[in-house]
Amino acid sequence: MKVYQAELSPLVDIAVDVSESMFLCEERAAATEALLQFCMLSSLQAGAQVRMHAVKGRHGIPLEMEDVHSGRWRSGLPELPVDETMPVPSFWRANGLKIFISDLLYLGEPSALLAPMTSRGGLSLILAPTLPEEAALPETGNVRLKNCESGATRNQYISSGLSRRYARAYAVHFELWAAACRRHQALFSRIPCNLPLTKALAAEAFSGGAVELA
Repeated sequence: MKVYQAELSPLVDIAVDVSESMFLCEERAAATEALLQFCMLSSLQAGAQVRMHAVKGRHGIPLEMEDVHSGRWRSGLPELPVDETMPVPSFWRANGLKIFISDLLYLGEPSALLAPMTSRGGLSLILAPTLPEEAALPETGNVRLKNCESGATRNQYISSGLSRRYARAYAVHFELWAAACRRHQALFSRIPCNLPLTKALAAEAFSGGAVELA
């Protein structure tokens, strides 16, 4: 009987989005940290060969396992340039488990990210830490908006019509991601940041088959 290396030591590649929106508030920063550690430790427990990268737009940096385990990985990252484009990592290994942790707040077609991720066999998984308050605009009136990635600001009047259009566009954005993941046969789960990790994973991620909770 042949014993293959993939059966003895599966390959797991984990990419974590480090754009500014991922750390805009304490809740998402904590959820991102927890998801990264959960994915790493679960993979190691399964005996996998794990590689991790931090990505921002077209830029990617390898992460050391010790830094992720200790929580020092963010403080050790060099400052990456502002890049609001959708990441398209090229480091995915063939026939392994590929995990991407990101809020998915990008312009563009999801297939640009999913196609290279899913084309090399194995299983692909998208985990999207989400914040409930992102789904709606502030109350109507004049506000000053700031782009958390570039720092650019602008004045904006929010009408009730604009607020409704925003809420619909936000919902459609994630509907498009879910549909694209189904087409590419990737698993997709939104992870609510306002819940403890075990409860957050026990919802959509568990029912969708992205995780198994012991």
